[in-house]
Amino acid sequence: MAFIICQSCGRKISDKAPNCPFCRSRVIHKAAPVEAGDNKVCLYCAETIKKQAIRCCHCGADLTPQTTTPGQSQLIFQLLAGVLKVAVGLILLVLLANIFLWPDKMPETKTDPAPRNLKIEAYTVCGQFVQERLKAPSSADFPWYSEEYVSVRGETYWVSSYVDSQNSFGAKIRSHYICEVTPGIGELWDLKNVVFR
Repeated sequence: MAFIICQSCGRKISDKAPNCPFCRSRVIHKAAPVEAGDNKVCLYCAETIKKQAIRCCHCGADLTPQTTTPGQSQLIFQLLAGVLKVAVGLILLVLLANIFLWPDKMPETKTDPAPRNLKIEAYTVCGQFVQERLKAPSSADFPWYSEEYVSVRGETYWVSSYVDSQNSFGAKIRSHYICEVTPGIGELWDLKNVVFR
């Protein structure tokens, strides 16, 4: 068994193999030219040519025995593919290092907080203050917020609304109230007064 060089990958393979076991490309086996005296037959066009000819005068085919080494373009392609794989690998490595090793270096997205609607906050806080003063706080049922329930005088917010809740006997009754609050520090509110009518 003789060895030949695969034209695609450049490795030594058996001359009997139909395909290269490494790159799976088809191996082209050239038959020896048919010779008769001073003449031989071209393998490509089957015309009779001189025995010493290295190129067929009929079809222009190269008749020199070829060593099956990979072409220069194939080697350049393989080299570029290897360089590309290394470059992509390095880029991914740098990105992963930035994400996992230095997470504090990642840009932060800053969002502005939504502007406070103090009237709604005053209504909600007054509801909590009123609920604490009921006989059955868990039964409290307040109406939906409406602008007509809240009025502002300077820094003081006045809430005039109602609550449906159970009394001591378990009967559901409606109680009207007026609550006076002022905004405190941060999100806290100061209760000035709560009056049930």
